Amino acid sequence: MKQAKGLHKWLLGHFLPVSLLIISYLSGWPFFEGLHFSEFTFVVLSFSALIYISYKSKDSAPCNNTFLKVWILYIIFQLIIGLFYIDNYYVARMYLRNSLTLLCCYSIYLFSYPKYLFQCLHTWYKYFIPIFVICVIPVAIPETYFHFLIPLYIGLILIRALPFKHQVLILIVAIFFMGGLLSRSNLIKIIIFSIIGYVTYSKYITKKIAKLICAFLISCPLLLFILGISGVFNVFDMESYMGNYDVEMSYTSEGEERGRSMIKDTRTFVYAELLESTIENDSWLLGRHPSRGYTSIKYQDELDENSGMFNTERMNVEVGILGIYLWTGIIGYLIYSAFFFNTIFSSINRTNNHYILSLAIALSFIYAFSFVEFTCAPHIMYIMTFIYLGICNSKVFLNMSNDEFKNFIKKIFSFKS
Repeated sequence: MKQAKGLHKWLLGHFLPVSLLIISYLSGWPFFEGLHFSEFTFVVLSFSALIYISYKSKDSAPCNNTFLKVWILYIIFQLIIGLFYIDNYYVARMYLRNSLTLLCCYSIYLFSYPKYLFQCLHTWYKYFIPIFVICVIPVAIPETYFHFLIPLYIGLILIRALPFKHQVLILIVAIFFMGGLLSRSNLIKIIIFSIIGYVTYSKYITKKIAKLICAFLISCPLLLFILGISGVFNVFDMESYMGNYDVEMSYTSEGEERGRSMIKDTRTFVYAELLESTIENDSWLLGRHPSRGYTSIKYQDELDENSGMFNTERMNVEVGILGIYLWTGIIGYLIYSAFFFNTIFSSINRTNNHYILSLAIALSFIYAFSFVEFTCAPHIMYIMTFIYLGICNSKVFLNMSNDEFKNFIKKIFSFKS
């Protein structure tokens, strides 16, 4: 018993915070492809440890969401079925990656504990600045080292809870990246989270107004999806209503420069191929499970090189909500969405502090933007989303006053303790 408690404490206090640092950097590789075996093994061990201690913590966690329990049970059902479709190394590796991605929702229980959330985030923030400045900036390209700072998003969302000097530091970092990034999605996230942090913490943003904002953000992608598949309006075809805007360069995964359009449509064909594939395979209801992908013509060269026997199936999905739909079907999508909606509106109704309203609005944006990006993969952004969900489902955080919540956030960013 003592050894188990010691392992639990060591994982929380040391292994997980360090893992966050390394996973943040490795997140610069799309879908974690191109990683050496040792790097991939470390990612697997890190996420396995996170899932393990989250599972061990769930019984007494200050989080009791029925939709989360249903979602976990449905995931386990999908994982069991997916085992029967594994027949080569590539499929086994992708099944393992996708399984860890889906099971990572267990971490919501862990992050609903203030003390555990503090242990993970405080250690990360206390050491990330010197490590980042000394080790990462000199050798990394912008599109890679950006991922190293994704945990700072919570600082943008809750920026009004921080002392002025910390606000200035976070804004300087945000402006620095806005000037150096060429990825439109990363720019959008930084801008939106900054607006949420400053605008939503206001006496004019009441619970009623917050719920209206959340409802608007949630309904927008659903409306645009209907308009898109009906052929009325395709929001991704920006050149048709904005013209063409080019930038001078972007970066490949090897660090090479190349030209790129900032408004090029990179999503319509993903939607088209994936939806057609699930309909053709009659998997639209239950999904294709974590061990299968979708038929892709666009990425055929990539598939021929990497995927072995299933050389017509692509398991990587840039669009987060499509990943959920691909692996779990329309049933999984509905359960997943119901959990998000319940968390957002329930937290607004139950909270005693204003900061939860900011997080609820941020979660609404994350859900809406998952129709565009927020890759469903073992990525640092995925972990941060579960941190927001953990806070919004925690009875302890919901019962905090404005001052109590503010002091908790200030301690996370403090370098003294």
